[in-house]
Order: sequence, then structure tokens, then C-alpha cells
Amino acid sequence: MLYFAYGSNMPTEQIRCSDPYATFEGVAELRSYKLDFTRCSSRWKAGVADVVPSEGCTVWGVLWEVSKPGFEKLDIREGAPKHYQQEDAVVSRCGIEVKCVIYTVVCKEGPFLPSSKYMKRLIDGASEHGLPPDYVTKLREIPIAEEG
Repeated sequence: MLYFAYGSNMPTEQIRCSDPYATFEGVAELRSYKLDFTRCSSRWKAGVADVVPSEGCTVWGVLWEVSKPGFEKLDIREGAPKHYQQEDAVVSRCGIEVKCVIYTVVCKEGPFLPSSKYMKRLIDGASEHGLPPDYVTKLREIPIAEEG
């Protein structure tokens, strides 16, 4: 089953924690959504990524083919169904619409600022897989929470 990762599961090293056999299927865009940080994570001690509907916006990410056991581990890692939930979505890959699964925050609050370590993971994943340079630049420009 295809999974669209737009946050901390973009890097290969991270997705392989849930599914060692996950395969990279390409870069894709989720249209009419924006990246936001609507949940404060106790693990990261800062905001974590979510996507929220927003006309005219696009969220870029990575399409992974993930096994059923992989999704079961992803659910645990994402705190589903308490913190995140799976939703069906349609993304565009090379101009072709593709059905996939995304994770979205259940109880949206904030917005919260992400930590520098969290944003490094997003930027590393985006750079690793060749997301559009202007999108990577936007990720680099997101304000960071003060570490304390």
C-alpha cells in the first residue's frame, strides 16, 4: 500500500524503522493542503508536522510502498489513533494522480514551532529524495522553537 510521507518519515533511514523493506516510489505533491505544526509532541518537545486543507497550497513529500506489518508499526510510531490517524488521499506524481494513505493529526491545536532536530529530519528527507529546491528552501525558512 502506498504511503505519502511529508514529515519525519521522509528519510529512508526513518521509514525503515517501521518497514525494513519499504520501497521508494517517487516524489509526489499533495495539492490544496499546507504543511502545519498542529500538535506539540512530548518526544520532540516541540511542534510536529501535519497537513491541513488550504486552497492554492501544495505539500511535497515521498511516496513509499509499505507492507501491512509496516503500517502496523507506523500506527504505533505515529500514536494512531490517539495522536495521528490514517486518511485516504490522492497525490500527484509526475502529473498522474495516485491513491495513497497519509497520517493527519487528530486534535489539531497550535500552531507550534518545530525543534531544530525535527526540522533537520524533514530537510534531510526532502534533500535525500530530491523534493523541489524551492520547497526545501521553504522548509529551511520555517521558524524553530527555542531549545530550553
